[in-house]
Order: sequence, then C-alpha cells, then structure tokens
Amino acid sequence: MVATLSMSYHTWDTNTRSAEWTATPTHFWEIENKDVIVIPSLSLNEHELTFIPAVGHYEERMLYVLLALGKTDTRVIYVTSSPLDQGILEYYVALLPPEVQQDARGRVIFMSVCDVE
Repeated sequence: MVATLSMSYHTWDTNTRSAEWTATPTHFWEIENKDVIVIPSLSLNEHELTFIPAVGHYEERMLYVLLALGKTDTRVIYVTSSPLDQGILEYYVALLPPEVQQDARGRVIFMSVCDVE
C-alpha cells in the first residue's frame, strides 16, 4: 500500500504576480521543482496535551517529507516550535541516495519559532 499525503501548495506566476493554490492528494516525492514548507500543528487543547508523554516530539512526525530532498530541484523548509537536533537531519539524509546527500543538506532549512536568528 502506498501512502498519500493531502498537500496544499501554490505556484507563483511572476507575470500576473498572483498565486494559484492547489489542494490535491499526491505523493510528496512526485512534486518536482518545488519548495515544500512543513508546518506541523497540534489540534489538541493544552489540557489534553498533558496526557501525551512525548508531545515534545509530536512535530517530528512529518520529518519523512525530508525524503523529497532526493529530487535535486526540491527544497524543504521545516518550521517547528523548538529547534530540532542536527542528528535528525543526518539520519534522514543518510536515507537518500549517496549522490544527493551533500547537496540535500543545503536544500533544507529548519526554522524554529523560538529561534532568535
């Protein structure tokens, strides 16, 4: 069974300076020449979150999208509430074909909302 991900993405038309939004079920690895922005969310209230022991790692559930870096024309921007360990990136990069691993590190940006930089 092949999993699908319902993604919303837009394309920017530089001539009309407008964005066209598309929400379509697709395989994330089929997206070509795209910037993939991942913003994991929690849809539980604060009280319910206290019952989840590993809630601090909940945002990491979408890290499989880093496998899209296997396409050399794809960039990934991953936004989290707190910084991720660099070892996590290295783990996913190691899953990519050897010929794209070095380049993949330069095509991913981790952004944390608590980051001051």
